[in-house]
Amino acid sequence: MVALRREGCSGAEIAELTGVPRSTVGRWLRRRGLGRLRALAPPVEVRRYQKQHPGELIHLDVKKLGWIGRVGHRITGNRRSRTRGIGWEYGHVAIDDASGSRMQRSSRTNGPRARSPSCAEPWPGRQLTASPPRHS
Repeated sequence: MVALRREGCSGAEIAELTGVPRSTVGRWLRRRGLGRLRALAPPVEVRRYQKQHPGELIHLDVKKLGWIGRVGHRITGNRRSRTRGIGWEYGHVAIDDASGSRMQRSSRTNGPRARSPSCAEPWPGRQLTASPPRHS
């Protein structure tokens, strides 16, 4: 059975070829650590990367948060009064891969400008600042 499993046969195929019930084959394979076909395959090598020069790879994240102007209808029970156009706050974070440096900013918008902030806009007067080294 081990030879059949090492050839890549499934438990059902082994049971059919040997005439042993599938449940017995499954139990037998599990006891020997061969219950899953991936147990036979060599582990997949994880490909990691680390850039060598600052600015070579920068990861940008944006989080959009809605502003809440007052208590809502679930608390007050009043569905008639609404607050419109309160606005959004955006949190931006940039992380440099080579140095682990981070930079953050936030912006608040209201109305038609609510779509304009993005990571692509320049961050005036900002530079990535060094932060404690990462542990690999």
